[in-house]
Amino acid sequence: MPEQTPWATAKLSEIAQIYAGGTPPRDNKRFWGGSIPWLTPGELSGEGARIISSTAEYITSAGLRNSGAVLLPSGTLLVTTRATLGACTIAGTEMATNQGFKNLVFDREIADPTFYYYFFRTLKRTLERRASGTTFLEISAGDLGNLPVPTPPLAEQRRIVEALCCVSESEQAIEASIVKLNIVQKARLEACTAPGDGRLGPLKDRLLRIEAGKSPDLPNTPAAPGEWGVLKVSAIHRDGFRPNENKIAVSPADVNQRYEVHCGDLLMSRANTPDLVGSACIATKSSARLLLSDKTLRLIEEPQLADRDYINLCLASTAVRRQIEHLASGSSRSMQNISQRAVESLVVYWPDLAQQRRIVNEFSSISEQIRQGQQEVLKLRKLRAGLTDDLLSGRVRVGDVA
Repeated sequence: MPEQTPWATAKLSEIAQIYAGGTPPRDNKRFWGGSIPWLTPGELSGEGARIISSTAEYITSAGLRNSGAVLLPSGTLLVTTRATLGACTIAGTEMATNQGFKNLVFDREIADPTFYYYFFRTLKRTLERRASGTTFLEISAGDLGNLPVPTPPLAEQRRIVEALCCVSESEQAIEASIVKLNIVQKARLEACTAPGDGRLGPLKDRLLRIEAGKSPDLPNTPAAPGEWGVLKVSAIHRDGFRPNENKIAVSPADVNQRYEVHCGDLLMSRANTPDLVGSACIATKSSARLLLSDKTLRLIEEPQLADRDYINLCLASTAVRRQIEHLASGSSRSMQNISQRAVESLVVYWPDLAQQRRIVNEFSSISEQIRQGQQEVLKLRKLRAGLTDDLLSGRVRVGDVA
């Protein structure tokens, strides 16, 4: 393969005009609630959206005139340069920003804003090195303008944008399908655990017993593989079992194998914050040997009457969560408790055992689709990261990966 001709470079200020943002005085109502979108850095987080057209707050024309903000054209690259450095998005409409941004209006004859959107997403460490400030880091317009940037031919910029957008759009499509699947799953959970062809009854009618462990005074260090550990309440979460959330049992006297947690156990926390008290999950395999604490419960069902996974689903349903919130007690709002008797009294809808298992299978099928989608998103993110690095450095040209 012939050696690639290096791209030319330029100072950022040579290919874009740089505008700061500003904030109108908050005490003047005439400046707020208008029609001009006004963006703050807090609205950009994580992966974020490549294009943004609406904002949390809007200002008026008077607010624009009475601040350092500028009405920026659609296509402006908005880059955070104060406290949070390097987050960016492209204005999808005319808008303004606060002073946490430096805003780049490119010469469209030589620069594609989307190319530089992807380029700036690789510059967080570079911007941090160039930033200064004692209270919080900030990069000035002058320092930003002196930043050397690649200036490949416009046609090549657009080919690179097309390649990267293709991967990003595939990723976004899968993420959108995951959101829809989560909505469907939640709706099906509520529908399937509501009264129908069955009857309501207390949880105790379908349980053999509830078991709890002990909570000795232990160091807040997780057990290593093969060692014994006692579960913390944070090990039990509606999103799944978290076996690393445990405390090592340092003395043989702290180990009572009667309380050992086994893969497949239905576990419930009897103490936690108001939102998490009463959370339940199915235990999965762990490298450590884990024990119940006095704040973690094992629910053992009557197998001829109840499916363990169905009970787990019911405990996450809105109807049961409301009961748990009502029954939980405690003097502190930061930590609530629910007694075993209260757990036994929870009213659940009980279809026949075969229907319980059909509900579980339907829910598991959707969960598997979500899991596969999440894995695909991770693969695409890795692909995009590698492709971004290769294409924006010029090491690989679009024709090489077509």
